Amino acid sequence: MEKISPSSSFTIAQPMKKNPFVPKKQNSFWLHSKVLIWKQFLVFSRNIKSTLFQIGTPVFICLFLLSLQQFATYAFTSTIDRNPDNISVSKVPTCYGSGCITIGIAYTNDKRTELTEFVVDHISKAQNFKIGKDIKVLANTYTDLIDYLKENTNKTQTVVLFCTGEFEIPESYGIGGTFDCLRETPGYNLTIYSLLINSTITGLTLFTGFNAPSPVDYASLAVKAAVDSAIYEFYNGDEDSNKVFGVEVEHFPSPTNRFLQGYDIVTDVGVFYFFIPPMVTFVVILIEIVREKEYRLRHGLSMMGMSSGPYWFSWFVTGFAFTFIVTNSLIIASLACGFGFFLYTPYPIVLCLFTVFSLAMINLAFLLSTLIKSTKSAYTTSYAFILIGLVLQFLLSNVTLIYLLYADNLPMWAKICRVLLSLYPPFNFSKAFGDISSVSASHYDSDEGRWVRGNDYPWSEFTRTISVDMLGTQVNVPSTADSVLIIIGNGLMIALIAWYLDHVISHNRGTPDPFYFFLSPYYWGLKKKRRLQEQEVLSDAGLDNEKDPCPSMMSEVDFTEGISIRGLGKRFEQYKCCRPTTEIHAVNDLSMDISSRELLAILGHNGAGKSTLINILTGLTKASYGSATICGYDIHTEMDKIRKILGVCPQHDILWDELSPKEHLILFGRIKELPYDVVIKDAEEKLKQVRLEHVKDRLVGTFSGGMKRRLSVAISGVGNPKIIILDEPTTGMDPINRRNAWKLIQQMKEGRVVILTTHSMEEADVLSDRVCVIVDGELKCLGTALSLKNNYGDGYRITIITEEPEELTKVLQEEFPAAKVIDLSGGSLVISIPLDRVEQIELFFRTMEGLEEGSIKRVKDLIKDWGLSNTTLEEVFMRVTGKKEKV
Repeated sequence: MEKISPSSSFTIAQPMKKNPFVPKKQNSFWLHSKVLIWKQFLVFSRNIKSTLFQIGTPVFICLFLLSLQQFATYAFTSTIDRNPDNISVSKVPTCYGSGCITIGIAYTNDKRTELTEFVVDHISKAQNFKIGKDIKVLANTYTDLIDYLKENTNKTQTVVLFCTGEFEIPESYGIGGTFDCLRETPGYNLTIYSLLINSTITGLTLFTGFNAPSPVDYASLAVKAAVDSAIYEFYNGDEDSNKVFGVEVEHFPSPTNRFLQGYDIVTDVGVFYFFIPPMVTFVVILIEIVREKEYRLRHGLSMMGMSSGPYWFSWFVTGFAFTFIVTNSLIIASLACGFGFFLYTPYPIVLCLFTVFSLAMINLAFLLSTLIKSTKSAYTTSYAFILIGLVLQFLLSNVTLIYLLYADNLPMWAKICRVLLSLYPPFNFSKAFGDISSVSASHYDSDEGRWVRGNDYPWSEFTRTISVDMLGTQVNVPSTADSVLIIIGNGLMIALIAWYLDHVISHNRGTPDPFYFFLSPYYWGLKKKRRLQEQEVLSDAGLDNEKDPCPSMMSEVDFTEGISIRGLGKRFEQYKCCRPTTEIHAVNDLSMDISSRELLAILGHNGAGKSTLINILTGLTKASYGSATICGYDIHTEMDKIRKILGVCPQHDILWDELSPKEHLILFGRIKELPYDVVIKDAEEKLKQVRLEHVKDRLVGTFSGGMKRRLSVAISGVGNPKIIILDEPTTGMDPINRRNAWKLIQQMKEGRVVILTTHSMEEADVLSDRVCVIVDGELKCLGTALSLKNNYGDGYRITIITEEPEELTKVLQEEFPAAKVIDLSGGSLVISIPLDRVEQIELFFRTMEGLEEGSIKRVKDLIKDWGLSNTTLEEVFMRVTGKKEKV
């Protein structure tokens, strides 16, 4: 196998004690902050839909409120009618529906008179109704009529009840006795009838305006006009028997309702809708931060030397930028819509109110991001928070209700509610918004009982304590400025909690700090940590091997430039009912030393503990016990210093889909504090080495898995790190690109410590200076590939092709007693000869060359073809891990 030699073209391959690219004095906080802000600018500018949605939400909200304002104004003014029209009620409307009777006829006695017959006939002719269908006799007595109506509900529109004789007056009328409708009254033509109205069928106006009078039953009026016309015709004998009285109805004029005139939708529900734009930014920021945590992008930045301070500061600046843009978008759109709140309130006050509220909500997004692990949970949490927030905002839209909470005579539970609500930023935002809108926007004045126009909001009003009369009690409410200061206090309190949780929860930073970390003088830099200078050297050993231990490759090791691991272990406990039931030792009491200028390949099956060990060394996982130092720095207390000299290619790519390969290398190079011109030059060279120079400006989201792995390998060498850790770096690469990656790794290992985990035995054999095998978290063997082959292999192997395998096997056992049969299948025979029996190998060679005489010559006669090889590393791995028994 060809050994890959390092190339001198790698610009930063020379070993060095000090990185010449890094300036002597450089403020890493501001440098990291600037490069992270630049990264987020690229990400959001390329997520154009999300960005435009944030900026466009205030415009949509304002247009929606303007539409509601126009609709409300139209609804309130449409009821104003100073000159009502006359409405004719001469025509009786037909009752529609199956079997519905327009006019029902009934009599108080079982009698029909000439008048009643004339009336029925007159109505049918005048209204063009059919007797028996549109006009129908329903009952001959009042009792029968009531029974009929009860049994046939909603079948009759109007009933005309004629009094045709002696009639017993119902007790509900308040007078008793009987009345004779047919008795003669000198000088008068007396006709008595009643109308029974079905209000569920007749055309009553159900949806009347706010100013409209009580509804009028035009159908009943038309029936009465028709009956009266018929009676008039009967007694006056007019020639036109179809004549009907012309009856018209006119409403009283309806003036403007002073309780609704001047209604302002922004004052009434503006705080409900203006709550939405800041929440959109809240959701976007929360989801993006959690996405970086879920895909370990933040951990990748941390492993390359970025501290948490610049990370959170960059997100705060990003949130502030979006807040400023969204707030100004809201103000401009509101001014264009003519909302009084924005027209008459000074711009600095409006900007201050919306900005501090939005920043408080962004801090809340930071807090929630420390508790949430996945973007799916982030979406669910943010939507639930918005839904609950909108319900609360609906209740808080009435500023009078908020003022009521500040009364002195409230019960204790109400005061507790006020204190709790004061910790909720939207509550203080609603209160401040209501304070301002009650002056600058049109608002309802309870003293005058009407809506009054707003005035210019003076600066003095911003700091003035508000005094209101609530049900005869004077209530003093904190000023608007106090509410803004409380929002700022809410934001600072939320940020402080987020800062603490970010330190103590493991899935945020990887290795969590103890809950009392802020009490430690080490955290505040008041006491320097002791750097370990001397470590006990552990020689290579064939652990759990009956043969001699593998000899050490190096007699002297400077572990201030390497890695020293002592009794390192990681336990994962499985819980049931809040109690630990079993323990899994992912790494179990592991000890080894890795010097500078060497590459250690770590082999192991899936779940052996390789990635867990890498995570411990890079600070993503906290060790349960034991210790380790990297270049003299302790992984438990000095991980920040370790990460500045560390380069990592993790098992999962730490890449942003919205960035190009060149931008990734610039990002990580600047995090390593390299000058910009050096970063550009180094990025171009590394992209050539991993064959990505032709796609250097394409977005990584379009790359294949192998292309992403090549980029991750290139990133691990950015900044001339002293320690490089590669976790399965060539997974998914094709053979050609794998070879190029091997060349890059060979160049990177010069003068550095390189740890490589892989499942490829060929890769470990080609690249490694030493190889270790881990089984179930335990170190099984450690040494060079050759020493492991010698210690764990079967010696030299001879593969033979023969037509008589059984006969050949018998002959070999006679002539070469040290040979062992490894495999026998078909016409193929594999034997092994131990390394300490070299003379038999020489004898085999001489026999095959025909230099031996006697019975041994028959070996050559039975062999058609043969080959010689040494034990492979894969076979060593199989034996050490227990997958193959010794022969």
